[in-house]
Amino acid sequence: MQIANPFVIEQDSRSSDYGYPLLGGVRGGLCLLPFAIPSWEGLGVGYAFCLLPVPSWEGLGVGYAFCLLRSPFPVPRSLFPVPKHSLARRLVPELPEVETVRRGLNAHTCQQRILGGTVLLNRSLASPTDADEFIEGLRGQSIRTWHRRGKYLIAQLGDDEPCDRLIPTAAGWLGVHLRMTGQLLWCHPDDPLAKHTRVRLFFEGDRELRFVDIRTFGRIWWVPPDTAPETIITGLLSLGPEPFSEALSSDYLIKTLRNRRKPIKTALLDQTIIAGTGNIYADESLFLSGIPPTRLCSQLTPEEIDRLRSQLITVLGQAIEAGGTTLRDFRDVNGINGNYGGMAWVYNRKGQPCRHCSTPIERIKLGGRSSHFCPCCQPDPKTP
Repeated sequence: MQIANPFVIEQDSRSSDYGYPLLGGVRGGLCLLPFAIPSWEGLGVGYAFCLLPVPSWEGLGVGYAFCLLRSPFPVPRSLFPVPKHSLARRLVPELPEVETVRRGLNAHTCQQRILGGTVLLNRSLASPTDADEFIEGLRGQSIRTWHRRGKYLIAQLGDDEPCDRLIPTAAGWLGVHLRMTGQLLWCHPDDPLAKHTRVRLFFEGDRELRFVDIRTFGRIWWVPPDTAPETIITGLLSLGPEPFSEALSSDYLIKTLRNRRKPIKTALLDQTIIAGTGNIYADESLFLSGIPPTRLCSQLTPEEIDRLRSQLITVLGQAIEAGGTTLRDFRDVNGINGNYGGMAWVYNRKGQPCRHCSTPIERIKLGGRSSHFCPCCQPDPKTP
């Protein structure tokens, strides 16, 4: 996911053999006086001159950033290697990827009892934050079924009949949000432990569920018995309707969008309007609807909104059947890549010919996110 940042130049634009520390960045560095500034992923650590090590999103240690205002003391890049893929190129798993994981979890983990576990990184726990309390709350419980709400995975615990809604239960719930790079892997205890494994849950039958998360933005919740999940996993409260639900009707979208003076692409990414939709499938559905991402919601006709709703549901369904999209970190519970990326109409195809009209696909920045579209198949009404 790429977020516009006036303080940091992307890796692809670096042409020198030296990285220059200056106002700040996401990779950390050597500094005289650290201070906070905006960075790609929010608030990062900045620095002035090269004296003291500071932490970065890459982990603790010495690094460097390549920014707009340079220090007079260049640092050779060869001293501090930069990962091939910048933080800006990572994408949050969207509804199809999360749904793929849910189906895999239901196929492997249901009716199996949790014998215990270990937390390797405490900050992966959203609630409770105490590792012992988290593991003890799950010990002896079995997974009844997995639900998905937006991009959240939520497991009903215990042996009661499966619930079709997220309501208080006698055994509680287990919640997971993969965020940017989280993975849930169903493994044998003897399988090699991935470097970025954060939580391990041990199941009967000599199996375990591992939460692997490179960037450590993912979170896990244990919801105690007789507690409503949304009171612990508070992000559930603000989610809009599910794309496949009856609540996401044409009338709902027309009423919700008609007075909004924001680009339709931005609205599709708003989780309070539609739960689960992200950058990839917003671009795809807009292309198939013939609507440019820059069109304001208030300018859309009821017919266009109805067409967009239909295409969004179709695209999400196709992506689920393809196992989601793998552009960097997504894997299903067996560690297998998704296959939708090779089917994409416009996403991540800048400069390549449109599959419909052969016009080169364009990419623009909209609300800090990349948007891909065909200028011929998605004409802007203002363009003659």
